[in-house]
Amino acid sequence: MAIKIYVAENAGAAKKALEADDYYVVKAGCPKCSDKLEGNLSVSEISLYEPGEKRGKPVPPIKSSKCGVPFMFEKKVFVPNEFKLQGYKFQDAASLGIAKQASYIYISASDEFFKKNEPALLNAGAKELKGKEYEDVKKRIESSEEGAIEGMGAIFG
Repeated sequence: MAIKIYVAENAGAAKKALEADDYYVVKAGCPKCSDKLEGNLSVSEISLYEPGEKRGKPVPPIKSSKCGVPFMFEKKVFVPNEFKLQGYKFQDAASLGIAKQASYIYISASDEFFKKNEPALLNAGAKELKGKEYEDVKKRIESSEEGAIEGMGAIFG
């Protein structure tokens, strides 16, 4: 497991990448007409195109092809938000005692996770910390977490 820390001056953009919704990559077509459905659909959107069930009876999909026939899915791949699954710590610089207008993102994960997901953070404007600043921020985040754990121990004793 590797630990990487990123600094984000635009906390909103970084949060958007970290908290993005899960989605489906779909490819579907109508068996009757030439209408196609391709691209990314959110979890709530995909349910509009699929038949359902109400009180044990089949219910047609809310959205269908142009001719009214339900789409036939050739491809439907679920893509989860890996950051939500992996977990991360997001802290404001001020909460760590650092006089800087920025937020820090602390992630402990496998190298494979970083290869696959780091581009989303970098595209959101986050920058990976290295060297002395990395060590300082890492120490502050880990000590603040230990302090929180000790505080919970004192409460529940």
